[in-house]
Amino acid sequence: MISVVRLWNTVQQIAKSVTSGYQTQDEFNNDLASVQTALLSVLAPAYSKNQAIQDILAPFVKGAVLSTTKPADYFRFVSGIDRGYPMIPINVNQVGYYQTSPIRKPTAKRTYYYFEDKQTKFLASGTPSGTMTYIRYPLASKIVLTAVSNADNDYVTPTADGDLEWNEDSFNFIQYMMLERLGVEMKENLLREFSAIGLQKELANI
Repeated sequence: MISVVRLWNTVQQIAKSVTSGYQTQDEFNNDLASVQTALLSVLAPAYSKNQAIQDILAPFVKGAVLSTTKPADYFRFVSGIDRGYPMIPINVNQVGYYQTSPIRKPTAKRTYYYFEDKQTKFLASGTPSGTMTYIRYPLASKIVLTAVSNADNDYVTPTADGDLEWNEDSFNFIQYMMLERLGVEMKENLLREFSAIGLQKELANI
């Protein structure tokens, strides 16, 4: 887990040395929630083919009954077992072919899944029944700032309302993305971090 107090202290210290900006408690917590979702959006699509990403996202991988109805904490589908057989991933532009192919069409032993418009869809013969694995959203993690005054000065003491579930190897990703939200240029740092786990990514939307 990552200490949210450590993250707060690190981000604020770096930001103050580069900009004159200051974050309120709510601003920090809103950015933290946004950054975690953005990081999931970058990493999750490469989960099945990248061991480093599997290790990073391990705290968020969860099992459930196979269903087209998403669990409340659902972020992205990983894999499924339908009637005892592993489901097969296909591209959305292949759906028509697999629907009509005499040798590739869905059967009780062969169910496909694909992603379309940010949704996971199943191509099945009959009603799917089994289990699925998915990536969930992180639990809420927030900083709590308590105002303290003494004869010399006024300051705030940070405490955690839940630490981050991400493992320590994810600290730099989150730190750099939080700093980007504050206007501190960290794109090159992020590119190096993603490259280190074998991910070449356009970071314009992070």
